[in-house]
Amino acid sequence: MSGALTERAFVENLVRAGFTAVQVRERVPYGLDDLAAEPTIPGDLVSLMRRVLPPRLQTRVGARLVLEAVAGPEPRVSS
Repeated sequence: MSGALTERAFVENLVRAGFTAVQVRERVPYGLDDLAAEPTIPGDLVSLMRRVLPPRLQTRVGARLVLEAVAGPEPRVSS
């Protein structure tokens, strides 16, 4: 999954999808330079963020999460 979700919402979505024992193993800061490299992010949005956000905040506008989870049982198919 990707997108602008809070960490809590992201984990809740995984649980709803059937994963258990979801643990965040690592949080990697995501800055404007990372955002600018995303092909789906308009350049004018990144430019606006560079003008509006103080430089100290531009290196951490989000985070990439490294997660560990256990997949739930496979759904049973009736024959």
